[in-house]
Amino acid sequence: DQDFTAFLLFSCAPGDYCIEAANRHVFKCPPVQSMAFRQEPIRTDRPPGPGTYKLPRLLGPNTVYTSASPCYSLRGRSQRGRFDEDLAKTPGPAAFPTVAVDAYKTRAPAYTMGSQPKAGAKAVKPGPADYNIGRVRQLLSSPPLFHKHSLRASPPSPEASSSP
Repeated sequence: DQDFTAFLLFSCAPGDYCIEAANRHVFKCPPVQSMAFRQEPIRTDRPPGPGTYKLPRLLGPNTVYTSASPCYSLRGRSQRGRFDEDLAKTPGPAAFPTVAVDAYKTRAPAYTMGSQPKAGAKAVKPGPADYNIGRVRQLLSSPPLFHKHSLRASPPSPEASSSP
């Protein structure tokens, strides 16, 4: 109850307001309605737009690191390449020098790091003249090497001995 009575003592009542200051006006005249567009104030600090900045050129005649001479000349027209030019006087493909293989792409190395050849690989092997044709014909008259019958006799089977 004490809190409520303290609230009533310190709260504002209608007699606590001062209305003498209400005669002072903040504006010179009352608000007026208009149908015109709003005027934006002129800004002195314009931020840069997206098209303001430009990247430096990296390709072409005038770049950051290089400069070029003017792209015009005061010479007369060339007689070369015209429609009435005699094509028999133009050079053929054989008139130009050959381009080195390594000019555009490096060539593969001309050596390898392979293993050593076997010792028997360098031994002297017989050539075509080392063979005797007559001896080959003698071998052809003999029975073939892979003959179906063996020289050794196979042991008799038990079924063959039991038959009468």
